[in-house]
Amino acid sequence: MKSNLLNKIIVFDFDGTITTKDTFRLFLFYHSGLIKWAINMLSLTPHFLYYLLGIIDRNQIKSKVVMQFFKDTPKNKLRHDANNFAKEVIPKYIRKDAQKYLDSLKGGNEKIVLCSASLSIYLKVWAAGQGITYVFGTELEQNDENYTGKIKGENVWGQGKVNRINSELLKYEFIITEAYGDSRGDTEMLALAEKSFFKPFR
Repeated sequence: MKSNLLNKIIVFDFDGTITTKDTFRLFLFYHSGLIKWAINMLSLTPHFLYYLLGIIDRNQIKSKVVMQFFKDTPKNKLRHDANNFAKEVIPKYIRKDAQKYLDSLKGGNEKIVLCSASLSIYLKVWAAGQGITYVFGTELEQNDENYTGKIKGENVWGQGKVNRINSELLKYEFIITEAYGDSRGDTEMLALAEKSFFKPFR
C-alpha cells in the first residue's frame, strides 16, 4: 500500500516567484567575488553568444556556467558559502506576499515543495529555516573532496521540473493542489496542478 504522506502538495518555483531576483546569478557573484566573477564571465562570453544564436540551449549554457564557476571547488568552501548566502543574502529578496502565504501554510495538511533550477545547496538551507522539507533543486556532482563542476542529473527547468517531481514523489499517492511560477521554465509544472498561479505575488 502506498503512503499518503504527500497526498496533497503545493509546489513553488523559487527565483522570480518567491524572490525578486535570480538567486543563481547572485550566488555566482557571492561565491566568486568581483575579480574572479569577471574573469569567469569573460571566459564564458563565447558560450553566451552561442546561446543567443540558438547553437546551444539553456541546459547546455547552464552546464558551461556551472563548470566554469564550480570545477574543483572544495566541498567545505562551497557549502560554507551556500550556508551564509542562504542566511545573509536570500532574505533580502523574498517577496513579502510570498512569505506571508508560506507562513499561512505552515501546520496545514498540504506539504510545501520548492522546485527550482537554482542550486539545492543553498535552497535547502533557506528552506530549512522555513520548515520546508521537500526541495527539488539543481544538484551539483561531487567526489570525495571537491565539486566536479558538473550538474548531477537534470537542470530542474521546464520538463526537468516535472521529471524531478515525479521521480521524487513516485512512491507516493500525490496530487498537486496548487503550483506557483513566473516564467517559461514553470509551464509544464504549472500544468500538473489543479490550480496554477503565474506571477502571483507581485
